[in-house]
Amino acid sequence: MCPRTIGSGMNKFIIIANAIKTNSKHYVEILQDAIKSNHATQETVWIYDDTDLKESIKDMDFSGMDAAIVVGGDGTMIRAARALRQYDFPFVGVNLGTVGFLCEIDKEHIPESVKRLVENDFEIEQRMMLCGVAETTGRDYALNEIAFGRGRQMNVVSLALYVDGKHLITYRGDGLVIATPTGSTAYSLACGGPILDPRSRMIIVTPIAPHSISSARSIVLEVGVEIEIRPVFRNDRNQNDIVVCFDGTDTYSMTGPVGICKANNDLKMIKMSETGFLDVLKHKL
Repeated sequence: MCPRTIGSGMNKFIIIANAIKTNSKHYVEILQDAIKSNHATQETVWIYDDTDLKESIKDMDFSGMDAAIVVGGDGTMIRAARALRQYDFPFVGVNLGTVGFLCEIDKEHIPESVKRLVENDFEIEQRMMLCGVAETTGRDYALNEIAFGRGRQMNVVSLALYVDGKHLITYRGDGLVIATPTGSTAYSLACGGPILDPRSRMIIVTPIAPHSISSARSIVLEVGVEIEIRPVFRNDRNQNDIVVCFDGTDTYSMTGPVGICKANNDLKMIKMSETGFLDVLKHKL
């Protein structure tokens, strides 16, 4: 984690705002006024249900941008992180959602939080992401997880897990979640996976409703491994009925192996509170 310093800080922001969140316009206006009163500048991009964020920002100039402020919830933060992952600036969220594990700024404390950003009064955490590669998906990225599951049919799926080229186990059930430490409190946790400190460097493999007691537990792997998930088709009937989904948004049909490893670049997240991960965990859960 980068140390906290006080001094000349940020003065150019991009605001990514979820338009369907209650009172989002109100809080974005407070955020814009706070940025202006601190003699900084901003550009705002709104996310709607039918808006592809990547398409919205493709012609924007991010040169000299200091940070992205995401107004919404964890889902909005994930969409912004995936769309802007190639840029080096850090992210911070204003929580208008429910759980808000990824959002550091409380909506009632926007003005003072902006002042701290401008004064460089914060720390930066590095969060690892996953990269998945397959014929059907090409190359895609996830901050929380890459999940494999049933498609249109209700058939049991079989997925073989290979680690560094060696077969480890074949899972039969509803699917499989490959999660980052950040994603350990999301889908993986709902499937019975362990909770990890989000700053740690590990990969979690958690089965979804496994049909075997011997494969019912999660596996935690060190971050340098290369994972491959291979579909095991019993007949032609279910050949196109396994899907792979990145962070609950982009879903593809799985027709062959999917390789997974740590992404080359981490996501930088601004931390402003003094509370540690365990304190946040106790409060959120």
